[in-house]
Amino acid sequence: VRVRVRVHACVRVCVRACSCACHSVIITSQWAVCAIVILYPGMRERIALLIASPSSKEEKDAILPLVEMCLVYTVFQQLFDFWKEILNGAIRGSGRQSLGMVTSFISYVIVCLPVSFCLAFQKFQSWSPGIVGLYWGIVVASVCHTILNSALILSTDWDKVRGCPYTCHLQPKLPCNSAMCHLHEVSCDYHQP
Repeated sequence: VRVRVRVHACVRVCVRACSCACHSVIITSQWAVCAIVILYPGMRERIALLIASPSSKEEKDAILPLVEMCLVYTVFQQLFDFWKEILNGAIRGSGRQSLGMVTSFISYVIVCLPVSFCLAFQKFQSWSPGIVGLYWGIVVASVCHTILNSALILSTDWDKVRGCPYTCHLQPKLPCNSAMCHLHEVSCDYHQP
């Protein structure tokens, strides 16, 4: 019986992993198509006119280059934001939300705010990109957050984090570390047959 349960659990995990991989490929492909469309110069101008339609020629000449440049930075920020959110889901699923909060704090408070402030308002530098500097700060924070979440996922001991429903049925002597058990406040004795 235990061998069947183990094989069944492994098959279920592999099927779900394959399904997630397929969905990731589809979503990444959709992102790539959208990024190519947005990065195309003629399309960037049209999207910029949708976002900020100036009333005069002078405003158009002043606003459109900024909006077009910010669209480019937004595309790159969204790529890292996409991966960051997938990694956040894995961190939440493993029950390590407090560490995820620490990575968010480091990325957005310790990194993003100072970088954005310095780049937007010419502090500690000789040039000031202005509004584009704010977008640079967000891009840097998103990259930093993705790297920190990746490091957290790679350093996770997945045997320890493994869920209680499989651990308790197969090896009752192992401690219950599942987020689901802590969430529902049940002990491993409840899961044992």
